[in-house]
Amino acid sequence: MALDYFRQHQNITYGQKLESADGTFELGFFTNAASTKHYLGLWFKVSPQAIVWVANHDSPLMNTSGALAISDNGNLILLDNSNGTVVWSSNSTYTTNPTSVQLLDSGNLVLRDLETNGVLWQSFDWPTNTYLPGMKFGKDLKTGHEWVVSSWLTSDDPANGRYHYKMDIFGSPEVVIWDGTQKRYRTGPWNGLRFSGIPEMTTFQDLFSFNFTNSPDEISYGYSNKPSSLLSRLTLNETGTVQRGYMSPEYAMSGKMSVKSDVYSFGSYFAGDPEWPKK
Repeated sequence: MALDYFRQHQNITYGQKLESADGTFELGFFTNAASTKHYLGLWFKVSPQAIVWVANHDSPLMNTSGALAISDNGNLILLDNSNGTVVWSSNSTYTTNPTSVQLLDSGNLVLRDLETNGVLWQSFDWPTNTYLPGMKFGKDLKTGHEWVVSSWLTSDDPANGRYHYKMDIFGSPEVVIWDGTQKRYRTGPWNGLRFSGIPEMTTFQDLFSFNFTNSPDEISYGYSNKPSSLLSRLTLNETGTVQRGYMSPEYAMSGKMSVKSDVYSFGSYFAGDPEWPKK
């Protein structure tokens, strides 16, 4: 049975996996069918495989010699064992304390200081093309770090693409899909209950808890699943379209879970209309 964690002096190599305690998510190496490039990623443990995060999206491995490990200074690193180079790093902090990595049931990969139990780094702070409940859009005003979802370059290439889903913090903050410097879609400002351009948000209050923060330290928006609600994800694809995938109840109840996209049921939207929401 796969574990949900590993510690220093251990690693994850090709063919090995971490699995969240509830069996929802896996971490491991993958390659797309049309490519010889290899990546370390997270996915829903369903068929077909639904990738939700990629570590080395801009720096693929060209062989199967990759290994995920914890460095001597406590950082999470992806090594190419064929030449000893570091392909990707969490580059979070320096610590002499022992650290460990755990894949949580939320799909968040977390690097912790084992002496303080403090979080040194987490994948939820560095999304790729997918938003999972518990993540944020916005900006940490103390550090300058932004929480941004970026499209893949193509359907088979997870390198950063042309579209970015992020918070516009100037004026009345709203979430925007950017195509370069052009706004392709906007939610409208937050009115205290929902974004003004998404009235259907109120119909999802039994499924999600919405959280909007506007403080001197942080401007952000996010949502989390309520107990017993379906698993979901929000994906910005390579064409600039946002879709919500979910575990449908008929599959979840049978144990044969499958990620689907359903524009109506979960209020997904297509961001191709520059006039939406209407002003």
